[in-house]
Amino acid sequence: SKGITVSEQEKDSTFWRPVQLARDNGDCDGQLEKATYYLDNLSNPIKEISAHYYMATCLYSQNKMTEALFHYDFITTKPNNNYYTEALKYAGEITFQSKQYKLALGHFSTLENVGVTEQDLAIAKRGQFYCFHFLNNPQPTIDYAKKVLRMSDQIQKTQEYSYLFLGQSFMAIDQLDSAYSAFKKVMLMTKSIAAAEAKYHICEIFHLKEDYAGCEGQIMELVKQKPSYDYWLAKGIILLGNNFISLKD
Repeated sequence: SKGITVSEQEKDSTFWRPVQLARDNGDCDGQLEKATYYLDNLSNPIKEISAHYYMATCLYSQNKMTEALFHYDFITTKPNNNYYTEALKYAGEITFQSKQYKLALGHFSTLENVGVTEQDLAIAKRGQFYCFHFLNNPQPTIDYAKKVLRMSDQIQKTQEYSYLFLGQSFMAIDQLDSAYSAFKKVMLMTKSIAAAEAKYHICEIFHLKEDYAGCEGQIMELVKQKPSYDYWLAKGIILLGNNFISLKD
């Protein structure tokens, strides 16, 4: 039996060598071909995780995301390997981009639990924040928006959307004053579409509080800003109509 074990190891080593050679040469097609052969022809491949990782990174670089995800997912089912956190990051990214927010949330949540570097934890928190928002889950969105805003080295766009989604989530749970504060922060930071949306939500808050004169004033400010974002301007005009009806009542 000892001879069989050695021969299996030799076979493994022989089949692995071309995979590693293709990797060292940056030959993606070679890696995919040789790694597939390696996995298909060994009953218990020693470098199984590495083979899947090499295939995943190659397919990702070729923009074949569904195929790449298959291999990243395989790695995430085998914790305690060298590629585990890397696989969680990419699996989270791919599922998020394809709007599979529940799956992405699972990957980012696990990454937060096992990640060690600041970068890993930042990706995990940001990922969960966006997932909770798109899953219309206001309280966790609030919690993770606060986590994201506490992180250093955030790009401005992330901060804008953290405050914007924070405001929307506060509105969803009827915390209108907190929502107002968050939307004001957005408007102080930018003149982008996020600011036009924030201004519209401020108009909505005045309307919800039945301060119809205040609402009208806010809508006039929105119109004066002449936002190049017609959608939010149109929404403001519709709200103005609702506001007049409410005033008559």
